[in-house]
Amino acid sequence: MSERRQPRKRSVSDVFKEFSQLSVGDYVIHERHGIAIYDGLVNIELSGIYHDFLILIFKNDDRLYVPVENIAFISRYGREDANVDLDSLKGNRWPSRRDKIRKKLLVIANNLLQLEAKRKLLTIEPLLVNKEKYINFCSGFRHTETDDQLLAISDVLADMQSSIPMDRLICGDVGFGKTEIALRAAFIAASNGKQVVLLAPTTILVSQHFRTFSKRFADFGIQICQLSRFLTQSDFNRNISQIKNNKIKIVIGTHTLLSSKIEFSDLGLVIIDEEHHFGVRQKEKLRRFSQVHFLTLSATPIPRTLQLSMNGIRDLSLITTPPVKRLPVQTKVCEFEEADIKPAIEFELKRGGQVFFVVPRIEYLDFVFQFLREILPAKTRIERVHGQSQNLEEIVENFYNRDVDILVSTNIIDSGLDVPLANTILIYRFDLFGLSQLYQLRGRVGRADRQSFAHFIVPTDRDLSLAAQQRLELMQNLDKLGAGFTLASHDMDMRGSGNILGEEQSGFIKEVGIELYQTMLKEAILMVKAGKTKPNEEYDSQINLGVSVLIPETYIEDQDLRLILYRRIGGLTNKAEIDAMYDEITEKFGKPPIALKNLFTLIEMQIACKVINIDKLDIGASGLTFSFYKNQCKDPSKLFEFFQSDELKEGNWTVKMRNDYKILMLKKWKNVEERTKDTFMLVNRLQLLFDCDSR
Repeated sequence: MSERRQPRKRSVSDVFKEFSQLSVGDYVIHERHGIAIYDGLVNIELSGIYHDFLILIFKNDDRLYVPVENIAFISRYGREDANVDLDSLKGNRWPSRRDKIRKKLLVIANNLLQLEAKRKLLTIEPLLVNKEKYINFCSGFRHTETDDQLLAISDVLADMQSSIPMDRLICGDVGFGKTEIALRAAFIAASNGKQVVLLAPTTILVSQHFRTFSKRFADFGIQICQLSRFLTQSDFNRNISQIKNNKIKIVIGTHTLLSSKIEFSDLGLVIIDEEHHFGVRQKEKLRRFSQVHFLTLSATPIPRTLQLSMNGIRDLSLITTPPVKRLPVQTKVCEFEEADIKPAIEFELKRGGQVFFVVPRIEYLDFVFQFLREILPAKTRIERVHGQSQNLEEIVENFYNRDVDILVSTNIIDSGLDVPLANTILIYRFDLFGLSQLYQLRGRVGRADRQSFAHFIVPTDRDLSLAAQQRLELMQNLDKLGAGFTLASHDMDMRGSGNILGEEQSGFIKEVGIELYQTMLKEAILMVKAGKTKPNEEYDSQINLGVSVLIPETYIEDQDLRLILYRRIGGLTNKAEIDAMYDEITEKFGKPPIALKNLFTLIEMQIACKVINIDKLDIGASGLTFSFYKNQCKDPSKLFEFFQSDELKEGNWTVKMRNDYKILMLKKWKNVEERTKDTFMLVNRLQLLFDCDSR
């Protein structure tokens, strides 16, 4: 509905590759050879030709140099165990292990497709969108939508106008605009006379959502209520009665909403905010409403939800673009000492800000509160609160209204609480929090356009456990905006994907890593759809252009960024994707140098050669040679007819068949550019000759 140009939609695999960075020393999986250690990116020069390679170290210190155009064969293994058993470049151990998993994944693929089919059998009345009213409602959003927000909104609108019930996950960092998508979805449902449920994990978040929704819907005559333990019994009963009579269209509440006492007249949309806070039984209660739209919001979805979404059983929209002027939170480590704590708090208070101080257990509240009272001026306004506090809502409201400087609390504030002036958070005994909790807590700050800080307080009287050290390292590395998706995938690495169809999948992920597991599962799904029981035979299309192929340091200096781009370029599968990626790089970094253009050319030729069945192509100064995989040409008669055509004669090509079944094509070129261009055109011509369609 927006007047803005619709941005290009990135695939989940694009985002996964972008955030799933490789660092020297990481365990990786090579699809052909198994588990290895990534040892960096190296540039090798031979006869004036430069090429970038990834170095992989296998068992017995054997090294494999992988050219960057073949980077798609490498994926992050993900586990951090020091006892990972590397595979050998010799022997059959890895292929045997991989093939066993492939066979078992066919069973899982069958079951996943049955789930998908059952979901698509459900039907629902499509909801209508009154364009004028919808645009009027959207004008209440006082910010500019990010590209990812627009794409997610478009996805949701399309779902709600479909006859198949929506089941979509919106995955985006805290403060990236998920609530706005929920508001617009709720407006569409309510405008069609349907009731909307917004399920939130805490009474604090319920209150905040109620305030936000009430403000946005104030001029549209749509009744909204909240249900939580803070309501009087009479107010609670009145709301339940009005819900049953369809007078209230939007209901916001905690798990209280799951009570069998609450009857809906015409429920059309269920929104679950921060779904990782709800148990399986609680969410299954909602599933009794089979023919309603479901919209799930999360910065760090649980592994099971992420897994279902990445495999298409639940739809997924990613919001990885930060709002304008948003700055990443700076993560620091400190001890529970006055010399560390006092300056961090004073800095924030002096610039007119507020501070969260979070503890893992209720028994720590008084201890920390007294400590702060001793080291800070008497005028500092400090309050403490936990989930069972009788005055919980009042204290949080006072903090929101700037009547409190420092809020000392348990992790009740980790879900959705939005206090723009709170831009410093201190987390006491961070080692007692889980990975998702830490990420959510850090997300409570940094929602304005000023620099924010998260201080992780380490215990002074004991060593950190290995798991705590890993969480700390990961949090420090994931300091970029939009990294919640990465954290969720790391969580899936460590914990498995949960019981989607069986716990065996967790074992598969430990065997091959989450990235390769996803690739193998997608292949299995495609095989089942095509009625195949065996995968296509694997081979690498090896192409030697005889020119430099790389992203020069003079063009992009940062090696990590070059590696991210290599991973994305190496995963391209067709010309449309290649053109879009070329345009994106040009827009961000300027006109690509010739060596990078050569890389795009090489990738496009690889795709074509794989379809044609060419497994090796070498280009020299006076011609080229190529061979077919297992010497099998799709249509030899067409090939020989082409070799005798006027088209090749006019192009001054001379064709010879060698005794080793390689085809030699001779030609004199004026320069390297002409040679590359001619070879590219020849490969594309062969592709057209066999009526192939690169996909």
